[in-house]
Amino acid sequence: MSEELSQLIVLFKDKKYLLAEKKCFNLIKKIKPNYEIFNIYAVILFELKKYDDAIKYCEKAIELNSQYHFGYNNLGNIFLKKKQFKEALNSYEKALGIKPDYYEAYHNKGNVYSKTNDFSNAIKNFDSALKIKGDYLPSLKGISDLYIKQKNFSKAMPVLDKILIYEPNNINAYIQKADILCEKNFLKEGIENYQSAYDLNPEHPFLLGDFIH
Repeated sequence: MSEELSQLIVLFKDKKYLLAEKKCFNLIKKIKPNYEIFNIYAVILFELKKYDDAIKYCEKAIELNSQYHFGYNNLGNIFLKKKQFKEALNSYEKALGIKPDYYEAYHNKGNVYSKTNDFSNAIKNFDSALKIKGDYLPSLKGISDLYIKQKNFSKAMPVLDKILIYEPNNINAYIQKADILCEKNFLKEGIENYQSAYDLNPEHPFLLGDFIH
């Protein structure tokens, strides 16, 4: 089984989801029920946009192991994709009930609130993720985007600086900093950040126009 599982993981990493689906389904038929295999199959089905089937196999995984926080988190991700926000939040809460330091679940809760325009709760949950893992880039990006939407530039800037510490080639962070600095009339500093973005990728959409403007 280990060889077949290794082949399955390679197919998944290579994004050959149709082949991975077939191999995983055959593996499920050959072995006794296994919650981790069910979860892998659910993730593959998710990537193939077979969301209802993915939900079914996530639930099968959780039936076999009621303390399987990954299963609840993945179930939440499927509900989020289907825009069933209440069900998504409920799944993430269950994951956090099992593993209170599960920063990915806090981040995913933040995504739900962000998509429903509840920015206060979105920021709260992104912040909870960052209190557990301060360099978690998805939450840093999520919280900076929300601060920018709210025009809370004084809070956005230090987050953007932190993103660039962990991801120094992040063009969008440089552009967002440049936009803020130019809006606040710090033109020299804004141009420097546009220049940094331009040096990374001169072909980035709209960048040259913004730079010239």
